[in-house]
Amino acid sequence: MAIFDFLNQTSYTFEGKKDEEEVVLFLHRHWFTIINKITTICFISLIPFLVLIVLGQHIAPYLSLFIFLWSAYILMLWFILFYVITMYLLNSWIVTNERIVDSEQVGFFNRKVAELSLSVVQDVSITLQGLIPTTMNFGSIIIQSAGRENHFYFDQVPKPQEIKDTIMFLIEKIEDRKEHQHNVERSPRTGVPRL
Repeated sequence: MAIFDFLNQTSYTFEGKKDEEEVVLFLHRHWFTIINKITTICFISLIPFLVLIVLGQHIAPYLSLFIFLWSAYILMLWFILFYVITMYLLNSWIVTNERIVDSEQVGFFNRKVAELSLSVVQDVSITLQGLIPTTMNFGSIIIQSAGRENHFYFDQVPKPQEIKDTIMFLIEKIEDRKEHQHNVERSPRTGVPRL
């Protein structure tokens, strides 16, 4: 649809992005995690039907009260569904060529954003626990640093090994760049150009 084309024509930008930064990875949790929650909500929404089928004769005198409670129940489930989808879409991890940004939406009006420079990352490890995460290739990534934030967690992200490899590649690029700058600064001034 032409109305929603603007959603596809966006570059990965975020609040606080530097001009020279390039977004390498923009991550959400694996799609299975939200489908699992939506399926659970759908099954829970069937409870009033089961109550009506099993206790139909006993509910008949209180049908208007039952319909009111049913409506309130469905309204509550819609709210929960909206909350689940909103939290899925607003919780994200952004990996740029310079840093990692963890954007966590804690509630509708509470947002926590943490940053970690790739230059202080000490270790990146992954965990895949259980049959479904292993077969569907999603898991958690733990990033350890020397900074104030000791650990960064990417929970239930798709293809964790590929993400880890990408982060390690970016860290190696930063270390190579630092080593190159260090070598250029230490070179004697005998006609060697400074870069």
